[in-house]
Parts: sequence; structure tokens; C-alpha cells
Amino acid sequence: MSALIIVFSLLIGYVFFMMSFYLLAKVLFPKMEQSQEEEVFLAKTEMHKHVPARVKRSQSKSFGLSKQPQVA
Repeated sequence: MSALIIVFSLLIGYVFFMMSFYLLAKVLFPKMEQSQEEEVFLAKTEMHKHVPARVKRSQSKSFGLSKQPQVA
């Protein structure tokens, strides 16, 4: 009977020990784990940031605004 109490107390102690490490890591490194929605949102915002630069570059070439000499 006392062995059973010792096993359960060790198990409960282990769970609290690991939970304290998890909470400590979560406080110290909050950016380490991101949800799937955050990753999709960040990917979309990065994509939207880069699209106008590509569009501007392609438009400047198509409209002849590059540094080519203009013949009058």
C-alpha cells in the first residue's frame, strides 16, 4: 500500500515538474510555438508585402521608365 502511495506521489510530482518547465519555457520564449492560423496569416502578409514591389518593377520596365537613353 505504501509503495502505491509512493508511485502516485512521484507521478504527480513528475507532472508538476514538467508543467513548471513548460510554463517557464512559454514565458521565456513566447514566439517559439505559433498556431497554424498565425503562420498562415504571417505568410499571407509577407506575400502581400512583396507583391507590389514586383508589380512596380514590371510596370517600370513595361512603361519604359528604366534608365535607357531616350531617342528624341
